[in-house]
Amino acid sequence: MPIVARQILTPEEGLRLSLTGKAELTVLSANDPVFNAPLCQLSFSAGARTFWQCASGGRIFLTLEGRGVIEQSGGIITALTPKTVVRVHPGRWHWIGAAEDTPLTVLSMLTNLPNNLLVYGEEVTEEAYLMALRREV
Repeated sequence: MPIVARQILTPEEGLRLSLTGKAELTVLSANDPVFNAPLCQLSFSAGARTFWQCASGGRIFLTLEGRGVIEQSGGIITALTPKTVVRVHPGRWHWIGAAEDTPLTVLSMLTNLPNNLLVYGEEVTEEAYLMALRREV
């Protein structure tokens, strides 16, 4: 599936504009020039998912509760359950979403700052979402 970058947004704007379903982003630790490691909590309702996105400097996710999936470009699909850690390499397109029947809460950290930009792309189709869930959740 070709992914066409739509726009560069802040994480809050990106979540609001590039999401299927409902989710909430809570900034737990803002970026600063000493640690360069912003930490956010993403809470997805059952069935919610992001659009395709790319973090130019990479990203790390840690699942806190619930079930879901992350798909990375190239068809790499990882099931998410509590304590699952997923590292998304710099420049790799990915999306994350909750399972159909349960919410999902993850911690998200952008890496390699201050030069890490989030770019948002196309919406993940219902068919692609369900296929990823069937393969891994």
